[in-house]
This record gives sequence, C-alpha cells and structure tokens, in this order.
Amino acid sequence: MECTFARTSRRQWEYAVVKERAFGGKRPLRPSWRGAPRYRPENLRIVIDDAGAVVAGVTVYDLRLRYGDATLRMGGIGDVVTDPAEQ
Repeated sequence: MECTFARTSRRQWEYAVVKERAFGGKRPLRPSWRGAPRYRPENLRIVIDDAGAVVAGVTVYDLRLRYGDATLRMGGIGDVVTDPAEQ
C-alpha cells in the first residue's frame, strides 16, 4: 500500500469512482473538490493498493479563518472514503 496525493487527473477520477461506490451511487460523481477555492492536487490524499488501484482517500482543505484582525490558517477534512470491497 502507498499513501500519496492524486498527482494526475486519472488518479483524481479513480478517487471519484471509489467515493461514489462508497456512498452507494450507480455512476461516478463529478470531481467537485476541483472547483473548491485554493484546491491543489496535494489536497487529495489517496491510498493505492499493491495492484495499483485507488482504494481509499481523503480531501484536506487548506482554509483561512478570520478572528478579529487576525487571519488564522486551519485545515478541514472531508470526503473520507474507503472502497467497500476493501473495508
């Protein structure tokens, strides 16, 4: 197993397929995270099995939070998925 970021559009699409399978859909979702503000491929972390298939992933959001006059950096986590066949 390898944990890495989704370097290519193909890997991002494979993650979208796993995400849809995990949430019980019948067809792959449009990769919605790609339109998020400040999205970078490094935000999408994936797990690749020994056969080279994406089997899990998580999106890490790099966010800014305003608190009074200060701007704080914070992280958000979303779209945590594991392929049902790998659970």
